[in-house]
Amino acid sequence: MLDNFENHQDVAFELVDPYRGIASAYSGPDTVKVSRGLVRLLGVGGDELAFILGHELSHIGNDDQIMRLGAIAYNAAMMSSKERDMNPDAAYQGLSPLSAEMELRADRQGQALAWSAGVRSEGAREAFERFDLFDGLTSAVRMNDEVYDRPYTTHPPTSERLLAFDRGRMVNR
Repeated sequence: MLDNFENHQDVAFELVDPYRGIASAYSGPDTVKVSRGLVRLLGVGGDELAFILGHELSHIGNDDQIMRLGAIAYNAAMMSSKERDMNPDAAYQGLSPLSAEMELRADRQGQALAWSAGVRSEGAREAFERFDLFDGLTSAVRMNDEVYDRPYTTHPPTSERLLAFDRGRMVNR
């Protein structure tokens, strides 16, 4: 799994606050960004945060952002200009299944990365549970769950991710 990082040796980590109070993490080609809201939600140095960082590192190692952008560009290229004008979001349609699979893979690999660093593997499930139950801060995960029926949603619902953990599709050591 770590072979995926051959082209990503210099990953930067940033603490950001893009939307005040929202708990989120995301990655670019060589950067992992974690919001202050997420750090407040999970704390620092815990198993849950280690899983989130592993999850985002998995996206970088698998070049998921490039895959998503490629799928969007392909969809846009296959549409007529009239179709694009009538529905500017149409290029995102059909992206949801691809993105959901990338997210579930990142969950599995993120948990394995955290575990290989000596972190309890249960941190992954605990992070999902906290996202699912937490009501003090708005979380990007909760916002995603509320709009999952949209064709361009990128993450599977938290309940599906918890189910994947329970079914052993993730590391359970």
